[in-house]
Amino acid sequence: RLVAGVCDVDIKPARETDLRNKQYTTQRHSALAFEVTALDFIRRLSSRILLIEGELKMRKRIAFRSLNRKPSHKWAMLRNMVTSLIKHERIETTVAKAKEVRYLADKVIGYGKKGSLHARRQAHSIIYERAAVTKLFEVLGPRYADREGGYTRIMKLSLPRKGDNASMAVIEYVDRPGEIRAARPPKARRERLLASMSAQNELGVSVPDELTEGEADLLTEDAQAEKSK
Repeated sequence: RLVAGVCDVDIKPARETDLRNKQYTTQRHSALAFEVTALDFIRRLSSRILLIEGELKMRKRIAFRSLNRKPSHKWAMLRNMVTSLIKHERIETTVAKAKEVRYLADKVIGYGKKGSLHARRQAHSIIYERAAVTKLFEVLGPRYADREGGYTRIMKLSLPRKGDNASMAVIEYVDRPGEIRAARPPKARRERLLASMSAQNELGVSVPDELTEGEADLLTEDAQAEKSK
């Protein structure tokens, strides 16, 4: 009776005069309450157990988060976030969403580096706006030509979101103009610039144009470390 009341199942008491009908009704309601309880148990453990082809299986080899949304809603949200990230190169969101959108943000950079017609069509299937696609292939793709990965950075914020106390973070593309913390230059570009700087026999006299101020400081530290060895 308690389980059925929680699950909103209407159980009408049988007549006391008809014992046979009362016994049948009690058995029927008991079976119904057990069925509802079993379904509620599966629903509560849906985050850890999946119902696949009629069998209960553990939640293994599932790499992505559901984010409490249906697949169509989640995919539309991630596409919108990637479009905003390409436009502004820095967005603020929750930590879980930032970790999910990082995979898609790095993937579209690969399309921008390829630059082919097929890659442009694949980018159009993810990014909503044409201006963002143009920026991806004309600005971001050439920017990360030397990098083999690690195009994004996630930094957690100290203050949670008001209301639900969710952990917040900032996801941004590295090597962007005006970034607070410069990323370490890629290995190929770092070796090329170190060779050009060592040929001048002076550290910090002239910095190549393709190097930012933060990268120049990191490059100088590497050169001094190698010289000390």
